[in-house]
Amino acid sequence: MNPIVKDLINKIKNQKGLKEINLGELIKPEKYAHRISKELKLTRVQLRKVFTEFKSIYDIYIKTKGKDENEIKTRLYKLYPILQYQVNRKLIDNDFKELMWEILNSLDQNLENFENTMEFIKALVAYSKE
Repeated sequence: MNPIVKDLINKIKNQKGLKEINLGELIKPEKYAHRISKELKLTRVQLRKVFTEFKSIYDIYIKTKGKDENEIKTRLYKLYPILQYQVNRKLIDNDFKELMWEILNSLDQNLENFENTMEFIKALVAYSKE
Protein backbone atom coordinates (compact mmCIF):
# COMPACT_ATOMS: atom_id res chain seq x y z
CA MET A 1 0.00 0.00 0.00
CA ASN A 2 1.15 3.51 -0.78
CA PRO A 3 2.79 4.99 2.37
CA ILE A 4 0.89 8.31 2.28
CA VAL A 5 -2.45 6.48 1.92
CA LYS A 6 -1.52 4.09 4.72
CA ASP A 7 -0.54 7.02 6.95
CA LEU A 8 -3.85 8.82 6.35
CA ILE A 9 -5.86 5.62 6.92
CA ASN A 10 -4.08 5.16 10.26
CA LYS A 11 -4.81 8.77 11.24
CA ILE A 12 -8.49 8.34 10.33
CA LYS A 13 -8.69 5.19 12.45
CA ASN A 14 -6.84 6.70 15.41
CA GLN A 15 -8.71 9.99 15.36
CA LYS A 16 -12.11 8.51 14.39
CA GLY A 17 -12.45 10.39 11.13
CA LEU A 18 -11.30 13.39 9.17
CA LYS A 19 -13.00 15.87 11.52
CA GLU A 20 -10.15 15.62 14.01
CA ILE A 21 -7.42 16.05 11.38
CA ASN A 22 -6.36 19.63 10.71
CA LEU A 23 -7.95 20.81 7.46
CA GLY A 24 -4.65 22.37 6.34
CA GLU A 25 -2.96 19.01 6.75
CA LEU A 26 -5.61 17.49 4.50
CA ILE A 27 -5.93 20.02 1.67
CA LYS A 28 -2.94 22.39 1.49
CA PRO A 29 -0.44 21.93 -1.35
CA GLU A 30 2.00 19.07 -0.75
CA LYS A 31 -0.24 17.67 2.01
CA TYR A 32 -2.51 14.57 1.93
CA ALA A 33 -4.96 15.40 -0.90
CA HIS A 34 -2.24 16.77 -3.16
CA ARG A 35 0.19 13.92 -2.56
CA ILE A 36 -2.44 11.19 -2.86
CA SER A 37 -3.78 12.67 -6.08
CA LYS A 38 -0.28 12.81 -7.58
CA GLU A 39 1.16 9.55 -6.22
CA LEU A 40 -1.89 7.48 -7.19
CA LYS A 41 -2.12 9.39 -10.48
CA LEU A 42 -5.82 10.05 -9.96
CA THR A 43 -7.64 11.74 -12.81
CA ARG A 44 -10.77 13.84 -12.75
CA VAL A 45 -12.55 11.21 -14.80
CA GLN A 46 -11.76 8.59 -12.14
CA LEU A 47 -12.90 10.88 -9.35
CA ARG A 48 -16.02 12.21 -11.05
CA LYS A 49 -18.37 9.39 -9.97
CA VAL A 50 -17.09 9.40 -6.39
CA PHE A 51 -17.25 13.19 -6.13
CA THR A 52 -20.74 13.38 -7.65
CA GLU A 53 -22.09 10.76 -5.24
CA PHE A 54 -20.47 12.38 -2.20
CA LYS A 55 -21.73 15.82 -3.28
CA SER A 56 -25.34 14.68 -3.59
CA ILE A 57 -25.20 12.98 -0.16
CA TYR A 58 -23.50 16.02 1.35
CA ASP A 59 -26.27 18.24 -0.01
CA ILE A 60 -28.82 16.11 1.89
CA TYR A 61 -26.62 16.34 4.99
CA ILE A 62 -26.54 20.16 4.74
CA LYS A 63 -30.27 20.56 3.97
CA THR A 64 -31.33 18.34 6.87
CA LYS A 65 -28.52 19.48 9.18
CA GLY A 66 -27.61 15.80 9.53
CA LYS A 67 -31.02 14.88 10.92
CA ASP A 68 -31.95 12.51 8.07
CA GLU A 69 -29.26 10.11 9.26
CA ASN A 70 -30.88 6.94 7.85
CA GLU A 71 -31.15 8.35 4.32
CA ILE A 72 -27.60 9.71 4.45
CA LYS A 73 -26.09 6.46 5.74
CA THR A 74 -28.06 4.34 3.26
CA ARG A 75 -26.69 6.41 0.40
CA LEU A 76 -23.18 6.25 1.86
CA TYR A 77 -23.40 2.44 2.10
CA LYS A 78 -24.13 2.31 -1.63
CA LEU A 79 -20.70 3.80 -2.29
CA TYR A 80 -18.89 0.65 -1.11
CA PRO A 81 -19.91 -1.48 -4.12
CA ILE A 82 -19.50 1.47 -6.50
CA LEU A 83 -15.89 1.85 -5.39
CA GLN A 84 -15.25 -1.89 -5.63
CA TYR A 85 -16.75 -1.94 -9.13
CA GLN A 86 -14.43 0.88 -10.16
CA VAL A 87 -11.43 -1.10 -8.83
CA ASN A 88 -12.59 -4.23 -10.66
CA ARG A 89 -12.79 -2.27 -13.91
CA LYS A 90 -9.37 -0.73 -13.15
CA LEU A 91 -10.86 2.76 -13.11
CA ILE A 92 -9.42 3.56 -9.67
CA ASP A 93 -6.50 2.27 -7.66
CA ASN A 94 -7.17 -0.24 -4.87
CA ASP A 95 -5.30 1.99 -2.39
CA PHE A 96 -7.74 4.80 -3.17
CA LYS A 97 -10.68 2.44 -2.63
CA GLU A 98 -9.26 1.38 0.74
CA LEU A 99 -8.91 5.04 1.75
CA MET A 100 -12.47 5.82 0.67
CA TRP A 101 -13.79 2.77 2.53
CA GLU A 102 -12.08 3.98 5.70
CA ILE A 103 -13.59 7.43 5.21
CA LEU A 104 -17.02 5.82 4.73
CA ASN A 105 -16.51 3.80 7.92
CA SER A 106 -15.71 7.00 9.82
CA LEU A 107 -18.83 8.70 8.42
CA ASP A 108 -20.90 5.71 9.48
CA GLN A 109 -19.67 6.26 13.04
CA ASN A 110 -19.97 10.04 13.04
CA LEU A 111 -21.58 12.18 10.34
CA GLU A 112 -19.81 15.24 11.78
CA ASN A 113 -16.80 14.05 9.75
CA PHE A 114 -18.67 15.05 6.58
CA GLU A 115 -17.46 18.64 6.25
CA ASN A 116 -13.74 17.80 6.27
CA THR A 117 -14.48 14.74 4.11
CA MET A 118 -16.13 16.90 1.47
CA GLU A 119 -13.27 19.42 1.54
CA PHE A 120 -10.78 16.57 1.16
CA ILE A 121 -12.61 15.10 -1.84
CA LYS A 122 -12.90 18.54 -3.47
CA ALA A 123 -9.14 18.98 -2.99
CA LEU A 124 -8.47 15.57 -4.57
CA VAL A 125 -10.39 16.68 -7.64
CA ALA A 126 -8.60 20.04 -7.71
CA TYR A 127 -5.16 18.42 -7.57
CA SER A 128 -5.98 15.63 -10.02
CA LYS A 129 -4.73 15.44 -13.58
CA GLU A 130 -7.01 16.51 -16.38
